[in-house]
Formats: sequence, C-alpha cells, structure tokens
Amino acid sequence: MSITDIACLEDIGFRIALYIDNYSLSNQLMLHIRELERAQNELREANDFKADIINVTSHQLHTPLTILTCFSMILEHHYHKFDTEQRPQYLGYILDSCQRLNAITDQCLNVSKLQRDALEATLKPIRIGELFKDIQSKSPPALVLRLDCEIVQQDIEIVSDYACTNLMLTNLVGNTLRYSPDDSPVLLKAEEKSGEAVLSISDHGEGID
Repeated sequence: MSITDIACLEDIGFRIALYIDNYSLSNQLMLHIRELERAQNELREANDFKADIINVTSHQLHTPLTILTCFSMILEHHYHKFDTEQRPQYLGYILDSCQRLNAITDQCLNVSKLQRDALEATLKPIRIGELFKDIQSKSPPALVLRLDCEIVQQDIEIVSDYACTNLMLTNLVGNTLRYSPDDSPVLLKAEEKSGEAVLSISDHGEGID
C-alpha cells in the first residue's frame, strides 16, 4: 500500500472511531435524559399526590372542626339554657368530632409511613365479627342505619394487621355510604370459600370505571 493509501485508511479509521465515540456519548446522553425525565415524572406525581392528600385532608378536617367550634360556642354562651339531657348530647357531638380528628391524624401518619416504607404490619388472628362491630361503631349514626353486616360462617377468622385491615374496610364503607343513594343499603359481607375468607362490600351507587 502506498503512503497515500495508508494516510487515507488512517483518516477513515479516525473518523470511524470519532463516530463510534459520538454514538456512545449520544446513547449515554439519551439514557441520562430518560432518567431525568423519569425522575421529573416521579417528582410531579409525588407533588400531585401531596396536593391530593392536602385537599382531601382539609375537606375531612372541615366537618369535625366546624362541629367542635359550633357546639363549643353554644355551650360557652348558652350553657345555662340547656337541660341535663341536652348538655351530654352536645358534649357527645364534641367528643365524636375529637375522635374523628384523631382518626384523620392517624391516617395522615400512616400515609407518611407508607411513603417512607416505615409502616410495619403486625399479623395476628382477627375475628371478623369483632372487626365488623368496630367498623359499625366508627360510622356516623345516620350512616349506620344503612350499613348491613352479614357473616355467613360466624367463626370466620383471618390473619392480618388489624389496624390496616380496619382502615381499608372503614374507608371503603365510608365511600360507598357517601356515594350511593341515601335511601339505599350497603352490605358488608364475609364468607369462607375454598379455605379463604372473602370480604365484600356491595352498594347501589353508579360505581366508577
């Protein structure tokens, strides 16, 4: 090969190597861009999630705080006008609102723990009958009248975390009661099928997609 041919091949080799380097750098840059886009999407989703939590929590806090404020002011300014039956009734409204605020606070703490992967489940045997009674006791009196509980086999037990299971069912029951017709019942049912406990909630609402 002549000196000119060798020089030409060296130039071609240099250009090929440069192309390969540029291609490699381009691929690495695209990977970094995709990682940045994924991180940006995750950050956007986290911000949206936090905004939703704040909106929902603010809405849930509004009702018990209003009840606390109103009945506290009524008792403060007109305590002497109420008889011995009315006073405990109004104080009961205040106590119920305080318990509801505590429940909302616990939910917020649980959400925070879930985000930090710090929520640990404690698995223990749970009697479904006791669980259903607890859920009924936490529902507002007007909604309890619409909530029917059915346990096909009375001795059904599950092994789960009581607080988490209670919270999930309470939220589901609350949603079905709020978003189904006021004159329609909601059924909370437990039955054993093929060695498993099946829990179901049925309502007459329009449902969601």
